[in-house]
Amino acid sequence: MTDTSAFLRVRRRPRATPAPVAPSPVASAAAHVPAPVAPPTAPDRRRASRRPAPTLLTQVPVLEPGSFRQLGPADPVVQLDRVQAATGSLAVEVHAPDAVRAAVFVETSDGDARTHAVVVGPLPGHAPSASRPVVTLNGTSVAVDLGAGPALRRFALALTGARDEGVVAISTFDGARVEIPVRATGGGETAVVLLGTRTRSGLVLRAQGRRVDDGLRGVARAHGFDRISWQDPATPVAG
Repeated sequence: MTDTSAFLRVRRRPRATPAPVAPSPVASAAAHVPAPVAPPTAPDRRRASRRPAPTLLTQVPVLEPGSFRQLGPADPVVQLDRVQAATGSLAVEVHAPDAVRAAVFVETSDGDARTHAVVVGPLPGHAPSASRPVVTLNGTSVAVDLGAGPALRRFALALTGARDEGVVAISTFDGARVEIPVRATGGGETAVVLLGTRTRSGLVLRAQGRRVDDGLRGVARAHGFDRISWQDPATPVAG
């Protein structure tokens, strides 16, 4: 019997190919979930509501920090910018003969209500009141509280007995200085030498230099401080 074992080939079973693994339902679902969308950014209301700062008056010179200006008939006005007009006190000094008496008129506001007041030297005083001193007068030295903000609307400096001599010196917190020579026209014993008016962009100073009749009472009438009562041309009624 012939041995055929040498001629027989061993047939090996083919290796089984592993079946593909089905994806996990959780992983498949996660793969199709869209990425979260960031919510729209809300507009910055503070930036949207912020208004640009008021611009300075174009026809009025600006008082630069540390500068000096002299006001008079040919150059009567100058303006303080928003920082100068809201910082510290405006110092006003009257350098004139001792016989000169100073008075300061002031208009303040509280909402829609407006108040007119006057403080008369030489004794120290405050206006509109000692509890709310926007203007302080001591002899011929005046301090205007610029920190009062919108409460201060305007003021006027009047001199009684002043002749054409002397000077009014004005100083700001940043070293700027303004001088107004005491020169007045018209009749009467009382002259308005300085007007200050609050604007949206700062404070305007004007050299006035005009005498009026009827004393301080005449000044009040001429410049619209008509809510002050008077006992006589030189004496306001207290309160």
